[in-house]
Amino acid sequence: MKPSFSRLARRTAIAALLIFAVQASAEITTRENSVFSINFYNNGDTFQNQISSTMDWSETRIEQTLAASQLWIDTIADTFSTSKINLNLVYTTFGDPNIIGGSSSFSFRSNVGIEDNAPFYNEATATELKWKFGINTDELWESGTPWDIFIQIGKDFDFTDNGFTRVLVHEIGHALGVSSSLFNNRDEKRSSVYNKWDSLLVDADGNSVATSDLYTSRSSVLGKDIYLSDGTTQIQVYNPNTYAQGSSFAHPTDGTGYNLTDSILNYSGNPRTASPVAFSDLDLATLRMLGWTLRSDIVPEPATATLSLIGTFIFAIRRRRR
Repeated sequence: MKPSFSRLARRTAIAALLIFAVQASAEITTRENSVFSINFYNNGDTFQNQISSTMDWSETRIEQTLAASQLWIDTIADTFSTSKINLNLVYTTFGDPNIIGGSSSFSFRSNVGIEDNAPFYNEATATELKWKFGINTDELWESGTPWDIFIQIGKDFDFTDNGFTRVLVHEIGHALGVSSSLFNNRDEKRSSVYNKWDSLLVDADGNSVATSDLYTSRSSVLGKDIYLSDGTTQIQVYNPNTYAQGSSFAHPTDGTGYNLTDSILNYSGNPRTASPVAFSDLDLATLRMLGWTLRSDIVPEPATATLSLIGTFIFAIRRRRR
């Protein structure tokens, strides 16, 4: 059966957000970058009729945001739909001084399982559906202005250039499926509706967190060793004893043989880091488990590979003759 989708809004990261119709402002700065259409809300501009930006966007920060989107463009090779990913950003002041950023994604629920050859799941973000499955989710909106990702950035942090870009890469990652929707705000498990990430969650004994009767509420899972597992690869997921809103169950923290230090998708970030804006092997393994096709994994056809090597060789010779 071909899936049909109904839309629903849900929080996918740190900040809890209410979803209303988008209100635009003449002061909003918009930039296009391949699959992304990016709206920067300046001081006083309001998104969702309720979230107002508290600072203007400098050209430097805009360029760093474009760099964050470019890293995703350079990494993901899946076929894209005809409609761009609508990314919206505001500056804000979080109540918690440890929160440096938060994001929300619009999601859709399917009437059947979304993938045939994968563990059952029936919920996906608009970004996943557009970029991984080529579905134009803008056409599924019955009213209002379609949007896909909303990101809030803490205005009071002394970000390094790399720190700022890495935070944005991280938040965009939640919209690509690095996120859990298994438990609702009442601590209950949504046993009949969950996303691909949740479908891969298992405990130390291999029991599915999404489908096992061992886990009926969020509190029944807290503090346990929980992993993303596809049967061959296993990556531990952040799950402290005390629930951390937007962080618990929704970030990779470990994986045998993987580098955790420079991970962008890890649950903790340093706004003043000097770490490079590049995915670690842990990040890439996480994306593979979620079913993304990575450009680095594509092996060129023999003729293409040969031409590429010839081009590199000729370029090297030309440089030496200068």
